[in-house]
Amino acid sequence: DDLWRSLERALPGRRERLLVYLRYVQGERPRELVASHPQEFPSVEDVYRLERRILERLRRHPALAPWKE
Repeated sequence: DDLWRSLERALPGRRERLLVYLRYVQGERPRELVASHPQEFPSVEDVYRLERRILERLRRHPALAPWKE
């Protein structure tokens, strides 16, 4: 619960949180995201681009420091 609350602070956008949940909690692949949520993720490239941006933001966010060690 603490980790997810920290992720919510680090990722204010619903689309970003949805991607993290579907990819890392549900284990969906980018192609599956495009098929099941085309309005949110129009292409596989879009999924990868957003994922890279999210991961970079999470690496820098101070609220996640306890989980980086």
